[in-house]
Amino acid sequence: MKILVLFFISITTFATPYSFPEDFFFAVANAPGHVEDQLDDMWLDFAKNGHVRAYHNQDSPEKRLQFWTKPEVEIKLAKELGIQVIRIGIDWNRIEPQEGQFDEQALNRYLEIFKLIKENDLKIMLTLFHHSEPKWMLKKKSWLYPKAKTRFYEFSKIILERAHPYIDYLITFNEANVYLLLGMVDGLWPSPFESGSYFRFLNLGLYKGSYYKAFDQIILAHKSIYQLAKSYKIPTGVAHNFAKYKADNILLSPMARIFNSTVNFEFIDEIKDHQDFIGVNYYGKEFIGFKGPSIRDDREYSEAGRSISPQSFDKILNEIQLRYNNTPVIITENGIADNEDYLRPSYLLSHLKVLSERIKLGQKVLGYVHWTLTDNWEWADGYCPKFGLVSVDRKTMKRTKRYSFNLYRQIISKKEIDDFQINKEWSQLKSHWNSKRSFCRSLKDGKTPLDEALLIPYKKVDWKNQ
Repeated sequence: MKILVLFFISITTFATPYSFPEDFFFAVANAPGHVEDQLDDMWLDFAKNGHVRAYHNQDSPEKRLQFWTKPEVEIKLAKELGIQVIRIGIDWNRIEPQEGQFDEQALNRYLEIFKLIKENDLKIMLTLFHHSEPKWMLKKKSWLYPKAKTRFYEFSKIILERAHPYIDYLITFNEANVYLLLGMVDGLWPSPFESGSYFRFLNLGLYKGSYYKAFDQIILAHKSIYQLAKSYKIPTGVAHNFAKYKADNILLSPMARIFNSTVNFEFIDEIKDHQDFIGVNYYGKEFIGFKGPSIRDDREYSEAGRSISPQSFDKILNEIQLRYNNTPVIITENGIADNEDYLRPSYLLSHLKVLSERIKLGQKVLGYVHWTLTDNWEWADGYCPKFGLVSVDRKTMKRTKRYSFNLYRQIISKKEIDDFQINKEWSQLKSHWNSKRSFCRSLKDGKTPLDEALLIPYKKVDWKNQ
């Protein structure tokens, strides 16, 4: 009996709780370009022209997740998960297929989907621009088109006029700077420029190149829509990508400093007085090499090439709190591509532990949005990276819940995690260290997508403390 008592005391002492406030919400997120079928968008054109990997070798890739014709499948899973909020988007091209011409039938279909979500007792976080624009605007030089901000405002105005009773949180732009950088500058994503990738860096300009001219239009568009949303009393912000950038070589240290100051904060600095919350998209730490992101032996990575670093998440949140006078934060995206689902449980727990500790230190964090519910189309990576709590058979579209689905459901139900749980999942991960796992990027440069996942060894490193 004495031994049992001592064992119980040791276990309860070991299980330090990391809790979340009563009004804190948990959520999942998706994007129209990832999940909607019957969508004739710029990404479909990009894929058909051979620029999207892990697409043509997939079954019915254009179906995505059939969220347009069968939204109830995903909504049922979301409801079962126990989340309070679902983050979804609305496709601009679907609503305005020709400049100045709006599709009433498409808008009504979105309203039907919103109503279905509400009937399942879920709040809606709506994204207006999630890495996709109308094909007619892309032909007119994208966000360099002089009327771009006006057209986006008119589109947004129609959405808010009709859909505002359903919208609980509004995201104007998702990772606007990433969208421009990967298109205009890097050439990995759709872009109005046809020149070779070698010359695309010139779009940054010595003072203000095409990238910054487009950047300025997006800033003005956000500010105008923010004012419009205030009339509907909808909390509004952007979802912005944050990462901790580290040089792989001392010669690249100045570039890492530039990335940390500009890529992380330049956009938020410009709109800091036009937001009700800061949406934080965080996936990992980025190591900068001479050929782009580098893959190091002393780091573990997601299938999508992101270095796992919960400690960098903590540092980023601390910088945000200090820089923006503790403006409320929503983690609008956080997750890991992990087909085997061995990394995800520890990844999820490690990042939620950081978040709970930040809240205890006084940071205003309103909620956590996991990316994503079900494996989907991941931009130029196609269907290779598996970010979902649920896997999908591309032939039958049958969903299968991963272990992490139930783990996240338990966390949501309890609004608490502890060290016992964290160490248990870490031990489970370590038991698989001698096996191999999927990786969807080239090992040479860390960024080139692949049609088929490589099988690589696990890195036997304690990344939960990196």
